[in-house]
Amino acid sequence: MQISKRGIGLVVRRLKLISGLAGTVLLVSPYLAMAQTAVEPAKKITIGNNGVYPTYYSLYAAADRGHFKQTGIDVELLGMKDDSTCLRALIGGSIDGCVVNVDGAIRVAQGGQNIKIVASITDPPVNSINVAPDIKSYADLKGKNIAVFGTEEGSTVAILYLLAQNGVSPKDLTLLTVGGSSERLAALKAKQVSAAVTVAPGSYQASDQGLPLLGSADVNNFVLVTIPGRSAAVDAALHKVIPIIDKTARSIMDPANKDQVIADMQRLFKMSPVHAARFYDEYVVEAKFLKNGAVPQAASVKRVADLVNTYTTTKVKIDPTSLIDTRFLK
Repeated sequence: MQISKRGIGLVVRRLKLISGLAGTVLLVSPYLAMAQTAVEPAKKITIGNNGVYPTYYSLYAAADRGHFKQTGIDVELLGMKDDSTCLRALIGGSIDGCVVNVDGAIRVAQGGQNIKIVASITDPPVNSINVAPDIKSYADLKGKNIAVFGTEEGSTVAILYLLAQNGVSPKDLTLLTVGGSSERLAALKAKQVSAAVTVAPGSYQASDQGLPLLGSADVNNFVLVTIPGRSAAVDAALHKVIPIIDKTARSIMDPANKDQVIADMQRLFKMSPVHAARFYDEYVVEAKFLKNGAVPQAASVKRVADLVNTYTTTKVKIDPTSLIDTRFLK
């Protein structure tokens, strides 16, 4: 059988076309495979915290404004009794993230858990100390009882540092484990103790009731922790959620948003107009508690570790900055 030159040319061109199409399929198919295997973010994640406080404003404001839902993810903010309860729930898998004091994250990591600090929620914090009317100075606290949540808990460590900076040694005091913020203030009102560790707005309310706010500590800070790699779907969701927290935190620091921030404080945290304005002035303007957005600060984490070594029986044996994981912010 003979084939003309024209026929040969057609066959060659068709073979080239087929070869080209095959090459295209080979080039495209890896991308198709990636699309087919891409992880779908979890539709809902739960973040635990130990109360509804203005220190968690970036979280609650983002949720209130609908920013989380705009990403297609429902973020549940679940109030829990304390840091320990929250961390146990995280380790047990019943929640996906947890807002805790840095010292709590350090202790859990030292216990062998792959816990990571993925966002800063408050830096610096708002741990304060309110006192009985007869306490006029830090020196007056020597020999007195102070109501705390736990003798080695983060807020206690912060207040012990504050007192030491003002000439009062931990040996000069008796720490009484009383419970949460409301229980501590109740003990102070009942004259069972001479001072109590507090947080705003409770510290402001106590001051209005004749229990002066003696001072506030500028150490420790609240962070969002998770266990990366346990759930690809949760990790994918956090990649969307944490940048929203960062953006919201930065918007709080913008002076142009002052009126909205103060209004949010009143509505979300049941603060009076006076207390909301005071919190704004003290923590947004002066302390700049969200000046770095949601980006965890190595210096802050290391400082807390140093204080844990100084004021508790826990000895930090890990590099605390190794707990920071900023991948979710990108």
